[in-house]
Amino acid sequence: MVAVIGDSGNAGSISLHAGCGFRHAGLLPAVGWKHGRWVDSVLMTLPLGEGAATPPRGEAANAPG
Repeated sequence: MVAVIGDSGNAGSISLHAGCGFRHAGLLPAVGWKHGRWVDSVLMTLPLGEGAATPPRGEAANAPG
């Protein structure tokens, strides 16, 4: 799952997402204009299920190997 936080200065939203298990995945610098200033967007991710440790359900038969 991906969270896009529209202002890197939004510590409350970043903290809330981190508390739910999201981890920092990237920063898009100066991609938005808000209240007379450029803002960065923060990307955070949360694995679904076991994440990259296993293929998606129904794909095990198609996995390489």
